[in-house]
Amino acid sequence: MKHAKNENAIVVTPDDKITSPESHFKKPADVAKDPQLSDRQKVKVLDNWELNERLIQAAADEGMTGGTPSKLTEVGEAKQKLGVPSLSKDAK
Repeated sequence: MKHAKNENAIVVTPDDKITSPESHFKKPADVAKDPQLSDRQKVKVLDNWELNERLIQAAADEGMTGGTPSKLTEVGEAKQKLGVPSLSKDAK
């Protein structure tokens, strides 16, 4: 039996998830559960998420708040569960 292809379907690639993790995951812990990603890709997703959160935090420190709570702690916890360290605080 052949399945009809849905030409309107949106295909999300691992690169999409790496580039914009906040758009594809509700919380950082969900990254570890994604069967589409290799362990290395999961680390890249979390690294990018951490970097984004650090940039948001730096902007908030300068008075430019966006109103959304930081997920930096959650990102660190998710990375710890994968056995990888967080990025240096100097990373920007």
